Amino acid sequence: MKKLVLAAALASSTAHAEPPRLLVATDPIGLIQDSYALTASYALSDHVAARGEVQLQRDDLDSIELWHYRASLPIFLDRTFHGPFVEPGVFQMTGTASSWVLDGSGNPVQTSAQVKTFGPSMMVGWQWTFHDRYSIAAAFGGSKVWSSSSSPGVLGFGGGPEWYVRVGWLF
Repeated sequence: MKKLVLAAALASSTAHAEPPRLLVATDPIGLIQDSYALTASYALSDHVAARGEVQLQRDDLDSIELWHYRASLPIFLDRTFHGPFVEPGVFQMTGTASSWVLDGSGNPVQTSAQVKTFGPSMMVGWQWTFHDRYSIAAAFGGSKVWSSSSSPGVLGFGGGPEWYVRVGWLF
């Protein structure tokens, strides 16, 4: 009888256990390309999560350093952190770039540019979450620059097609 009561107590406690709600992930491909991303997602409901991301991109050859910040709400069709999803959000990018140019006398001069952009983004993707809480996500989509402040003559930062791959762990 004691074994039956113990088994029932264990079954009821595991049946009502809270599913993991926090996902921490990074970009494995970016690590090879001097692009470092850290993403945290929190499940708000059975189909919606809140996601925040910080990403640093560096290019030492062109002396470029870009910081990307993104906030989004992935909406999953199956369940949170699993299956197809659409991900509306907003992004901000700030960056600096410096390069060498020749002045009127032919002397090399180092110039610097500052860039700051802001706008909406929309991604579509798929996420796999395995029983051991390991997760892989891939998405593609685009963003639009609504606001930009940059040094004169600096164009082409932010907006356009985007994609990502993320691997992480659920807590």
